[in-house]
Amino acid sequence: MTTHAAIAELTADASALRRRYVDLVVTQALSMPLSSLLSEQALIDIVQAHCEKSAVEQLFVHVQPIVDRCRKQLAAKGGRAQDWVASEVQASLPKLLTNPNGPRFSYIKGVIDPALLRRLLAPVLQDVLLRFVARLSTVLGSAGSGLGGTDGGLLGRLGRDVGGKGKRLLDVGLSMVSGLGLEQKLQELAADFSQHAVGAFRDSLAERLRSPEGQNLVRAMVEQGTNAVLQTPLSELNADLDRIPLSELLALIPHAVAHAASQQLFGEMLQSEVKGYYAKHGGRPWIDLLRDLNLEDPIRGACLVGVEEHARLLFASEGFATWLSDLTVLSHQS
Repeated sequence: MTTHAAIAELTADASALRRRYVDLVVTQALSMPLSSLLSEQALIDIVQAHCEKSAVEQLFVHVQPIVDRCRKQLAAKGGRAQDWVASEVQASLPKLLTNPNGPRFSYIKGVIDPALLRRLLAPVLQDVLLRFVARLSTVLGSAGSGLGGTDGGLLGRLGRDVGGKGKRLLDVGLSMVSGLGLEQKLQELAADFSQHAVGAFRDSLAERLRSPEGQNLVRAMVEQGTNAVLQTPLSELNADLDRIPLSELLALIPHAVAHAASQQLFGEMLQSEVKGYYAKHGGRPWIDLLRDLNLEDPIRGACLVGVEEHARLLFASEGFATWLSDLTVLSHQS
């Protein structure tokens, strides 16, 4: 068979020889360990070289737009976060995270200056108390007079507790407000306010955190906490990590990924990203994409070493010898 004839045979639309050769190549490649194509040291060198700031920044040039687009689609579609969390994860994660034998975080105890916390929260608590006082004054302002004193309720119990002169003063107060039902009103006020106190505290705290002083205090506390953790011996941090049931957490990942991938929106986003990427880069050779990430030289060099060994083993295999023999037979027949 002439070279022209051999090439014609290998490039024909339905070439049995070509299919056999491709099968040989794929089978051989899949049977080889990763280390034969990319050595440990080559992979280490590539990773280390591309952990530099400029390389990571270049990677994020490609990754960040994908993250931004997916976030926008998630926000636009609505839904609930739990829709994306597998039932196995919902059931297991709280138990794992609240494990009483979990991390102690003892190294962060006392790292925040109490004075900073007091300065941050004092105006918040003051605001909540003033709101209660305002509602209390409304109740007192609407009170009348005329009921005999009782000592069986809240005010009576207070009287017994203070004793002596304090009790006599309280008795005078009781006689002044007797008949008003004031004790019951105070109890109702306290119960009603307690239902709204969390909201009041949250609103006041949010306002406090938005203020320049609040932001400065939070920044100071974060700096204190961060510095304390950074100064903690690695052995102590590692001891805490040993308390995390890592194997149980990792066992949840397949459930989490499979459930998230089953969401219709996930499929829509994946299809959109792949189509968009191929529309922009689908016609470019891989070498161009590697060049964008500054990976052309290290990947090319590492693969040349691995593929050279792959080719040597392939050409020495019985399957390739048979394939070449059949090709020779065809050449004699032509």
